[in-house]
Amino acid sequence: MALIHHLQRHQVQADVLNITGDFSLPAQLQSDGATFYNVFDSRFSPFDQLMKEHKLLALKAAPQRFLHRFAKENSGKAEAGQTVRLAVDRLDKIGRSYDILIAVCSHYINGMICAAYCQKTGKPFLVYQVDPISTNHFFGYSDQLSEIELALYTNAQAVITTPILAAEKQGNPAYASLLHKVYPAEFPNVKDLTSEHAPDSDGKTVECFYSGRFYGGVRDCTFPLEVLSRVASDALQVVFAGDGQEDRIESYRAIFGERLRHLGMLPLEESFCKMQEADVLINIGNIASNQVPSKLFDYISTGKPILNFCKIPDCPTIPYVNRYRLGLNIVEGADTLDNQAAAVWQFIEATRGEGMPYEEIKTIFRENTAEYVGALFADVLNKAVE
Repeated sequence: MALIHHLQRHQVQADVLNITGDFSLPAQLQSDGATFYNVFDSRFSPFDQLMKEHKLLALKAAPQRFLHRFAKENSGKAEAGQTVRLAVDRLDKIGRSYDILIAVCSHYINGMICAAYCQKTGKPFLVYQVDPISTNHFFGYSDQLSEIELALYTNAQAVITTPILAAEKQGNPAYASLLHKVYPAEFPNVKDLTSEHAPDSDGKTVECFYSGRFYGGVRDCTFPLEVLSRVASDALQVVFAGDGQEDRIESYRAIFGERLRHLGMLPLEESFCKMQEADVLINIGNIASNQVPSKLFDYISTGKPILNFCKIPDCPTIPYVNRYRLGLNIVEGADTLDNQAAAVWQFIEATRGEGMPYEEIKTIFRENTAEYVGALFADVLNKAVE
């Protein structure tokens, strides 16, 4: 939305086709000057909503059969998948007025939708790739994903992607003839979140706040909890917002007691408020070396001290936190847990109450602002529709 708002200020109308499993949303709505078209696909629905929507009996074997049937819908050749068909059908009804489409590839299915529709209509499309496809640790690696990604790069007018993924393509011979259309761009998440709320603690406690999801095999809460559970101070409080690994978080209740809270999923604005009210923010890097949690740049935007827990020594979050004046990187296996816990508390005591002004943040992370990335988008869009 930050990019859309920037483009709107430059007379570009940008709307959104949203693939969703939430059947409570309207098929179309207006928000912040953009139209959102919702395409409903049951495979993206929470199971309890599916049960309600399809009036299924919660018999013992029914959930497994039901999920198996929906998983089978998109197996084999992904081009024939249900999601692509549903979205292309919707684009057939709304797409004529648009000059160009942008496939936001947080999931490769969005690229396939744009490619299928644009092949059918002759319209141009861009790929905005914020997550890896063929080298995605979460998806697993396969020849099919490699073919999908190469086809997207081949058929798109241009690809705007993260510096990490652009560098991957530089070293891949299959992309040698396509590099002229690849534009590196940072996550455009840095904005002013520095002054809306003061810390909510009573001066005696120190609240460390994490916001985000935990994915099996990608981002894990165990290492941060192991370190924080060894901090020798009853003043430390740990607050998680998001979902995933609830049982594992709860298993540390015996150590933390009431000093550990899990809020579950929060609306984005409420999550921002919690960040601004906390004393220290917790970032947790992914297991993969080519994925940066975009939440890190929201943390940076607050100017608050950041504890950055890294699963791997080449975690891509480390260079960003090294540039941030109030950050500490804690790498799993780099020292004993007790020594890391001592370093964490020393950092908390040294930075408590400190903050970075937004002008300083914006100077250091200028390439992570919507203005900077939006200018690149506007330039690439203009070239693509000439």
